[in-house]
Amino acid sequence: MLWKSLDPTKYPHQEADTGEDGDTGSPTERTISLDSQDSRYASYLLGVKRRIESRWGYPEGARGLTGDLLVTFAITRDGRLTDLNLTETSGIAPLDNEAIRAIREAAPFAPFPERMKFERLKIRAAFYYYNTRARVRGE
Repeated sequence: MLWKSLDPTKYPHQEADTGEDGDTGSPTERTISLDSQDSRYASYLLGVKRRIESRWGYPEGARGLTGDLLVTFAITRDGRLTDLNLTETSGIAPLDNEAIRAIREAAPFAPFPERMKFERLKIRAAFYYYNTRARVRGE
């Protein structure tokens, strides 16, 4: 089962969004949490999250292992995946690899809606594995 966590204190060392309405970036790129509720991005991000969740779960042989990890990735205006990086490892390679695999398999994503005028959207996401459950959320 996959679900999102609303615990903003999980990774207190991560920089918070500081831009207008919770985003950071330039006129050509925005950086935002996968769980952002900002009305400019929320419906698009929900689609991204659902695509990832539909491909993600516990890797074979790793059931019962627990860990949290952070990933950043970017999506271009036309929906292509770029700059996929593991920014904080869980310390357990199969868990890290499964999150990366799920994001890669979820791509390409939908093109940006017309209201999103920039060229790239950089997304921060946290993946949580607990016993037989896993969840993903923006970070």
